[in-house]
Amino acid sequence: MWGLMEVVVNGGLREKKGKFILTIYSSPFARYLLLNGIKKMNLEFNHEEAIISNGESKSITIERKKEGHPLVVTYVSKLLSKDLKDKIRRNKEQLPIRAVIREIVSEGELLEYNNRINRAEPKIYDVNTPKSHLLKVGCFISCFRQNNRRWYRFSIRHRIFEQIFRKGIKVDICREGDDFLIKKNSKGNEFHFYKNKEGHPLSYMQISPAFLKDNEKEIFKNGRSAISFKAFLCSKDFGLDISEFFYDKKERELAKDLLNQGVEIRIPEMGKREADILLPEINGQIEVTTIMPANIKKNKNNAHGSGVHINARLCEGFVRVVNNKINKFFVVLHKSWMDQGWVRDTYEMIKPRVILLPTDFEENWSAKVAEKIIMEMKK
Repeated sequence: MWGLMEVVVNGGLREKKGKFILTIYSSPFARYLLLNGIKKMNLEFNHEEAIISNGESKSITIERKKEGHPLVVTYVSKLLSKDLKDKIRRNKEQLPIRAVIREIVSEGELLEYNNRINRAEPKIYDVNTPKSHLLKVGCFISCFRQNNRRWYRFSIRHRIFEQIFRKGIKVDICREGDDFLIKKNSKGNEFHFYKNKEGHPLSYMQISPAFLKDNEKEIFKNGRSAISFKAFLCSKDFGLDISEFFYDKKERELAKDLLNQGVEIRIPEMGKREADILLPEINGQIEVTTIMPANIKKNKNNAHGSGVHINARLCEGFVRVVNNKINKFFVVLHKSWMDQGWVRDTYEMIKPRVILLPTDFEENWSAKVAEKIIMEMKK
């Protein structure tokens, strides 16, 4: 029978390059070890349960310290039975286990160390800028259980928030109906930041349950782990250069020249079928494609082969305008496509709903294309 001061948290076992690794999923426990200078502990396994106690048998590593969400990690190959190793290999992904922390820290102390992360409380403020002119990003609230309590985390997967994190900008979060508003405030809360192995960014902060509606709390009680929302912020408020957040180099170049010439642009929403650059002033969209014809002579009048992508962009833009989804659709493409008979014929049928902007993508191309777009916007 274990002692009175026993805490159970989640753990996980995985194999990496032939070595077996234990991760203890308790940031409060990791903070406790960090602040008390504890770098070693005793560790043993009882079937699929890790027993952790005071001692010097195993060195530990604290990962994700900079992100403010530290985790304890240690190599455990010599401590695992052959059966458990085989089960981890069969499982392929990480194997969840119980981690029993014995006679090191109490649940009350862990709760105290968890509360050292300031959680955001709902704020109320007026935003004079219409939402249509604000930057819109997807966000979600996730729920996790720890020490018999539910904790909530506000998260955003968008590269823009990496810059906000790097600058150390503090924010307030306000809920307005089903949406969230994010405002810069030097006395607010900071985002934590994390990138997974694939390089995808995640910005997050712990939030108060007061952000949630009663029906959303009920959804979490019934087992849901996350709920998606939309968040809005003013790019000027944060001093953000929107052109920096386009993935493609040519998109960034055109976006920068549009901004330099006073055109308001927007970044497409992740997961939503939109073009590369949005023009909110006229409800327009810009598609930028650098694809070249594979063989101009052979495919001169062929909308297939290397032309499938171009044909799809032209037709999709036409459908969006005809269905009143948008007002204008621009396609920026290499000028060599205009030597294709089918491109010229198709364009004759779909203009002026779709506007082709041929270019050589060479010196000063983006400034010239931006000027043409501005002229079309004024018509």
